[in-house]
Amino acid sequence: MQIAVILDVGGVLLLPDEEAVSSALRSSGLMPDDALLSAAHYFAVHHADDEARALTDRPYEIGYLSALGFGGDELAAGFQAFDELWKLPAIDLWSRQVPGGGELLAELSSGGRPVAIVSNADGTVEQSLVRQGLCQVGPGAAPTVAAIVDSAVVGVAKPDPRVFAPALAALRREPAQCVHVGDSERFDVRGAEAAGIRPLHYDPHRLCRSPTAHSHLSSLSDLWSVLD
Repeated sequence: MQIAVILDVGGVLLLPDEEAVSSALRSSGLMPDDALLSAAHYFAVHHADDEARALTDRPYEIGYLSALGFGGDELAAGFQAFDELWKLPAIDLWSRQVPGGGELLAELSSGGRPVAIVSNADGTVEQSLVRQGLCQVGPGAAPTVAAIVDSAVVGVAKPDPRVFAPALAALRREPAQCVHVGDSERFDVRGAEAAGIRPLHYDPHRLCRSPTAHSHLSSLSDLWSVLD
């Protein structure tokens, strides 16, 4: 029986739109190096994954801004920019495809590999994935997945292991017959572990504080070596 693949969305398939982020920061008086924007999300997640920092205010934003070289008095302007960004519908803000994500979904689907999506989201993740042409449930123009589980729809979010239940049911797999690819140690890795699913920490910049505690992917194409 083939191992089933459960994919996160933010950081694995989609990232914040770089033009929107850059524009918001510039409107707040900050001048970001746009070349750093593609990596900033992962540094932000790494910062927010720290247990102590997770208890502080705005850990994701601080990590993101720090990755761009902003700190001190500049943080207030950065927070203002993010306040405006968070007002955008998630379907519009999270609209930049992670390189290789679409190709991975296409290859998994064409090879008959069982795939599902499990995302901490706002209720629009399925619409977003369809709009991006990344996947849909059932037949369509994009690769087919067994389920798209949105935390806002099912009422529970990672790291709570119950969020994986609809995906496991749709995949017709036991937890030990699945892997979960996600970019957050605190939410994805721990949530998968709690559900009995093998976590694959997508960590393209090798930032994880626990490099030997669980498996890692430095690129999405590394998934094939795990599945093989």
